[in-house]
Amino acid sequence: LTIGSSEPEPDISIIRGDPKDFFKQHPRTAELVAEVSLTSLELDKEKAFVYAKAEIPVYWLFNLADNVVYVYSKPKDGRYSEFCSLDHTGQIEFNGTLIPLDEIFTR
Repeated sequence: LTIGSSEPEPDISIIRGDPKDFFKQHPRTAELVAEVSLTSLELDKEKAFVYAKAEIPVYWLFNLADNVVYVYSKPKDGRYSEFCSLDHTGQIEFNGTLIPLDEIFTR
C-alpha cells in the first residue's frame, strides 16, 4: 500500500481491483488490512493511525502472544472510531463471513 509518504506492508490486505491495476503503482487503500504480531505489537498498534488516515474500513491486529485480535473499524478524522478486542473464543466478521478465532489461534 502507498499511504501518503508511507508504504506499510500489512501481512494481509484485501484490495478491490484487477491485479493489472497495480502494475505501475501500489494500491492507495484497501477494504481490510491485518497485521500478525508476536514481537512488534506496539509498532503494529501505531499503524492503526496510518490505516485510519487512509480510510481503510477495518484493521485487524492479531496479538499472538496473548491469543487476542484487536478490531479497529469506522475510520473518522484520521482515527478509528470503534475498537474491540476478542480472545480465542470469539469470532470476527468480514463481508458477512464469520471467522471463529479458535481456528486461527492454536493453544
